Amino acid sequence: MLTFRCRTCDQEGELGLDWPDGWFWCDDQCRNEFAEVVEHLAKGGEPAEIDVDPRSRLFCEAMKEVKAHHRTEAIYRRELRERDFARSRPRPLRPLYPV
Repeated sequence: MLTFRCRTCDQEGELGLDWPDGWFWCDDQCRNEFAEVVEHLAKGGEPAEIDVDPRSRLFCEAMKEVKAHHRTEAIYRRELRERDFARSRPRPLRPLYPV
């Protein structure tokens, strides 16, 4: 038996084998609350605006999610810049060494 702690309410539960990867909520209501908090924090909102305790598990897990999203965006932007730079470099007019 595998157990987990809900990312929203910190309640312990049993992990179902048919659940999708990364699903660590006791029910859909907890998942929806988590998604709302993540969306609010990603927009730059303050936790006090939506009555979330900054020391709660919900806030900590939501901040982890926001930081992971920012990292993913930064990696995508970096790869895009590298591709654009490689594409914009001029090609040599002739080979440097004759064949």
